[in-house]
Amino acid sequence: MAPAGSPTRVTRTGRFARVVVDAVDRLEPNWSRYLTAVDINIVDTPPLLAGTGNIPLAGHQRSLDGRTVTVVIYRRPVELRARDYVARLDLVRDLVVEELALALDLEPGDLDPGYVPGD
Repeated sequence: MAPAGSPTRVTRTGRFARVVVDAVDRLEPNWSRYLTAVDINIVDTPPLLAGTGNIPLAGHQRSLDGRTVTVVIYRRPVELRARDYVARLDLVRDLVVEELALALDLEPGDLDPGYVPGD
């Protein structure tokens, strides 16, 4: 195991970023024309909305001019929901597909034929 300050040490945030990149790469071959107008942000924790009791795993926001979409993935809630790499990869793929589908007014299955709702 590498020491904390070592350049070979990968942080939790770095490992999570790799999961997000792997999830987006799955969509790239068929949807690259849309993905050029998409930013993916990783945020540690979501803002808490008083009285809802729900903790979001992801969200999206359109730019004011409507040309770009920012998908936000909330790292800590996703890590708590999915404990290992494979589970995180599946969850993040679903979250990216769901948020992009909402933003582009498409069905998730149109973006990713392998998408299974509630899976």
